[in-house]
Amino acid sequence: MASINVEAIAADHVIWEGEASTVIARTTEGDVGILAGHEPFLAVIVPCIAEVVEPDGNRIRIFIDQGFISVEENRVSLLSQFGELVSELKLDEVKAELAKSEAEAAADPANARAARRVVRAKVALNALEPQH
Repeated sequence: MASINVEAIAADHVIWEGEASTVIARTTEGDVGILAGHEPFLAVIVPCIAEVVEPDGNRIRIFIDQGFISVEENRVSLLSQFGELVSELKLDEVKAELAKSEAEAAADPANARAARRVVRAKVALNALEPQH
């Protein structure tokens, strides 16, 4: 199977880069799957767990805050202000961030930044907690 070059980049670091057979991410229009040879594409990403499938079948899960996905010439770029490999997230830190953000959002309902952090923490928490 043909592969594509993938880079997942946060504002302050490269989250992951390498070759993949498939990339899946959530956009404002729904989930999108990218394979080699995909047409040029640009979309807004919502907070999600993107999945990169390497050519050997290994799956890399990446927590991404809102940002953009760009596809051109067999290269996929996931660009976001915040992002981490799910394997590097720490459950206790995510729960603490969620509690802090929820308290800030409750104290000031107009605080859009706190509301955004609540969404981000819930997505990260969902990635870490076992599915039923």
